[in-house]
Amino acid sequence: MASAVSDALARFFGNATHPIVFAGAGIAARAGLPQWKNLVVQLAEGMRAFDPLTTQQMLERVRLEDYTLAVDYFKLSPNMVKGEKQKLLVRLLSSFDATKLASVAQLPFRGCLTTNFDRSILEGIAAARHIAARDYKLGDVSFKQAQWEEGLFVARVHGAVEAPESIVLSETQFKALLADQTYADLLGSCFLHRNVLFLGFSFYDPAVRHVFDDLNRRFGSASPGRHMALLPQNAASEFLQKAGVSAGQEPLLFDDQEAVFADPSASLTRHRRLVPRS
Repeated sequence: MASAVSDALARFFGNATHPIVFAGAGIAARAGLPQWKNLVVQLAEGMRAFDPLTTQQMLERVRLEDYTLAVDYFKLSPNMVKGEKQKLLVRLLSSFDATKLASVAQLPFRGCLTTNFDRSILEGIAAARHIAARDYKLGDVSFKQAQWEEGLFVARVHGAVEAPESIVLSETQFKALLADQTYADLLGSCFLHRNVLFLGFSFYDPAVRHVFDDLNRRFGSASPGRHMALLPQNAASEFLQKAGVSAGQEPLLFDDQEAVFADPSASLTRHRRLVPRS
């Protein structure tokens, strides 16, 4: 399987005219950050001293895998002040080991979209490539420039931990995001004019469900083979349909996520001439 992944990555980057990585929660988890379930559980437990009833309601939604609604409960509770909620969220998203992302950061992409809020991929790129990627964040005035960026960049499309107000985490916020024209323009630019490699997504990541639903609604199917997704072997069929067909991607399944993220760039050493076309 490692050989199949390596060959697919080499083929993708060799054929791509403008390769972009779209990084999901699995990338942040690689750096030691909590994925959706653990993040929401920790938010619920952090609220317990202020509002134990809301904590129980949140944990029930977690049991039902309805994470974004659980966050709505968190945000709506009047018993924990807004500043304390933001401090808790920032604390949970600020501790990571960016060196764990070196192998991903070394892949020859020209830009990175991510649904993650933390800085791990930015710091991973800086450590691996010895260059700072331009940082675009949802909510910043400069965010609209990301769709025209030609240099190395990272766009945190669901907000950033440095600006907790910008973070899109609840069901209500995801629905509101669909009306954001700048967000839509960036997704459209990448999926219509660039080549996207999906890494670190799973069907249980609510963020990716919203991304694929929005892409499918706005743009329909892209030409086959334009994009590629590395997906867990046990991914649900609905995810495969959205990721592999509606978004015009080549789905590549794997059994061992640890093996895939251990060093996905290693085999590209034998393809050193396969660099992104300018």
